[in-house]
Amino acid sequence: EDIAKSAGQRGAQDYLLKARLDSYLLPKALDCMIGRAANAEALFEEKERSQVTLNSIGDAVMSTDVWGQVTYLNEVAENLTGWSRDNAAGHAVGEVFHIINATSREVVQDPMALAVRENRTVGLTPDCILIRRDGHEAAIEDSAAPIHDRRGRVTGAVMVFHDVSTARALSLRMSYLAQHDGLTELP
Repeated sequence: EDIAKSAGQRGAQDYLLKARLDSYLLPKALDCMIGRAANAEALFEEKERSQVTLNSIGDAVMSTDVWGQVTYLNEVAENLTGWSRDNAAGHAVGEVFHIINATSREVVQDPMALAVRENRTVGLTPDCILIRRDGHEAAIEDSAAPIHDRRGRVTGAVMVFHDVSTARALSLRMSYLAQHDGLTELP
C-alpha cells in the first residue's frame, strides 16, 4: 500500500491491492480506467480540432496568460511575427508582438494587457505597424479579448490580427489617383 500511495503521488491514477481484489473493486477500477482513457482521447481530439481550425483561418491568433506571457500562436501569427510557437511561449507579449504607431513611430499600448486589465474586448489603435522579429514591418488591424475561467475570472487574453499592408497601400494609391491627373500627375 505504501508503494501504491507513492505511485499516486507521482501521477498514478489508481491502484488495486491483491488482498482486496474482488468482484466489486475490480470492475469499478476498470470502469474508472476506461473512463479516464475515453476522456483523454476526447480531450486530444478536441485539441486537435481546435489546432486545425485555428491554423486554417486567415487571421493570426495569439494568446497570453494574465501576466502577459505568450501561451499560443497559430501558423499565421508565427509568419507575421517571425516567432515560432515554441520560441514565443513564455516570452512577454511585447517581445513577440512589437507594435508601433505608423506616424509617430512610438510604441503602442499592448491591446492584450488592456483587455485583461479592463476585462473587455478592445481594438488596436489605427495606423499600427507590427515589427517582425527580423525587422520587417507590416500594417495590421486587430482586436483583443479577455479569456475567462469557469468562475468568470480573467486568466489571459486572445488577440486576432491580420496584415492590412496591401489594403492600406491600395487605399493610398486610389486616394492619390482620385486627386491627381493621370497624365500629368498634377493635383
